[in-house]
Amino acid sequence: MRKFILLAAVAIVMAFSGQAMADGADVYAKNGCGGCHGKTAGGGIGPALSGTDFIKGDADAIKAVIRDGRSGTMMSAFDAKRISDDDLSALVDYMKGL
Repeated sequence: MRKFILLAAVAIVMAFSGQAMADGADVYAKNGCGGCHGKTAGGGIGPALSGTDFIKGDADAIKAVIRDGRSGTMMSAFDAKRISDDDLSALVDYMKGL
């Protein structure tokens, strides 16, 4: 019985994780992130995101950069009118999983 409960819990977590990644990928695509950071976040006219120390760091710091942009760069701000809080969380989760 314990094995069944454990397997069911793992399946739920995996399903949720897969959906969260898909949601984040959708937010990434819909907001044009790939236009600067590349389709797979490997870089383009903007820096690479995948595997960087920044992306491996604090989720709140990443959210702040997305919300506020980066002065002196092409990174514009994405306020709550452009990306909802839920979508922002999904986006950051997606980027952290790359």
